[in-house]
Amino acid sequence: MQTIYHAYLLRMRRMENGDRPIWTYTLQSTTEAYQFTTLAELIAFLQESEKETATSEQ
Repeated sequence: MQTIYHAYLLRMRRMENGDRPIWTYTLQSTTEAYQFTTLAELIAFLQESEKETATSEQ
């Protein structure tokens, strides 16, 4: 059995846009940073990363 993992630091930044806050998200690994403008984009990235890892294990 092989263990593969990804470690990220998640930063959530709230910016004011008048009366409505806007959130942005950054995932940082040891070598790269990924920025997202919506929570849905962040979740899609994590799901795709999980699929790619599962495919590479086969």
